[in-house]
Amino acid sequence: MLILNGVQHYQKKSSRKLFLGIGNFDGVHLGHQALLKRVLSEAKQHRGIPAILTFRIHPQHILHPDHKPKLLFSTEHKNILLARLGIEVCFQIDFTESFSQIDPFEFVRVWLCQKLNVREVCMGYNARFGKGRRGDGALMAHLAREHGFEFCRIPPVRVEGEGVSSSRLRILIREGKLKEAAACLGRPYSLIAEVVSGAGRGADLGFPTANLQTTGLVLPPNGVYTAWTRVVHAKTRAGTGSKKLEVTADKWVKSVLNVGLRPTFKGNEQEPTVEVFVLDKPKLQLYGKSLEVVFERYLRTEKEFTTIEALKRQIQEDVLKARGLTVPPKKQTLSDVLSS
Repeated sequence: MLILNGVQHYQKKSSRKLFLGIGNFDGVHLGHQALLKRVLSEAKQHRGIPAILTFRIHPQHILHPDHKPKLLFSTEHKNILLARLGIEVCFQIDFTESFSQIDPFEFVRVWLCQKLNVREVCMGYNARFGKGRRGDGALMAHLAREHGFEFCRIPPVRVEGEGVSSSRLRILIREGKLKEAAACLGRPYSLIAEVVSGAGRGADLGFPTANLQTTGLVLPPNGVYTAWTRVVHAKTRAGTGSKKLEVTADKWVKSVLNVGLRPTFKGNEQEPTVEVFVLDKPKLQLYGKSLEVVFERYLRTEKEFTTIEALKRQIQEDVLKARGLTVPPKKQTLSDVLSS
């Protein structure tokens, strides 16, 4: 997938026009997938380019910094999923104060038509664009007719009678309702994050853990979970204002995952940390790599132990339960989206 920092570096192709989806795509949930399905299928049918226009930083972080939401995904996680699904071009826009002031008519005329020469634009049913969020589906449909491109407004996707949205997913994950979250995601809840340095306590206990960089992300309740883990290799080749992303991954391995404040050690953590113990791979060098972690089952609450030996015995029990995992996660592919 080609990732472009804005639209100014895009080289329009007369033979293959863009089929463009617009949105935040935080979580790439079933609602987003309905939009992606349209983009991918229409681009394939008309030999066009399936593309996405999204934002490097969530717009609410700029417009309402005091009430900015935590995110379901890191930018890396979102890019990897979009690439896996078959998106060829991703425009990552820096959402700034000046960008938020662009008139919706100018956004369509200059950005979509002159700079990108779109064949079709897809948006969610409640998506807005332009200054003051004045642009909506009705306006985009009118401007599409005026400028000669197609417009598709994706209707809401419902699970258990309620619309699927990133806001709903944040609540479900915070409340630990991971089965319900998986139903809205169309796959098990997961994280992709870089392994960062930790205190090294896990290694001292005989269970070396990989500490994940999850700052700013929504997390499930504190506790211990069984999980599947694999190393993701997201290789990039830099170009002018762009980079080419190629994604491969290692095999899934069984793991135990802890979300919490590590009360036994009485540290100074203010925010929960996420650390993963990969079974049968104690010497695997993970620092600086990206791990994909799929939450499988909640085992127990995080608790304080009176002795280190008691903590080690509990971890051993957790590991035995994790060894009972049988079926690794299924990879979500283009065919999965198009057939759903």
